[in-house]
Amino acid sequence: MADASRTDEFVREFTKNAQRLFAYIFTLMGHDSGVDDVFQETSVLAWEKFDDFRPGSNFLAWSLPDCLFSRVAAF
Repeated sequence: MADASRTDEFVREFTKNAQRLFAYIFTLMGHDSGVDDVFQETSVLAWEKFDDFRPGSNFLAWSLPDCLFSRVAAF
């Protein structure tokens, strides 16, 4: 798959799942003011791991373990 179409799919999947990611972080952290920071860090880490993303795979399942747990643990 061409890099441009991989990037397009990644952006579509990230955009489609961003609210779910944020909601999951919020569930883990509650009303803590760090929720926005963890979501931002998760977003950056997802982009850093872009090469590991497989188009057509479950984006949410891919992003939760590697992105969220490592960042939530940091806060």
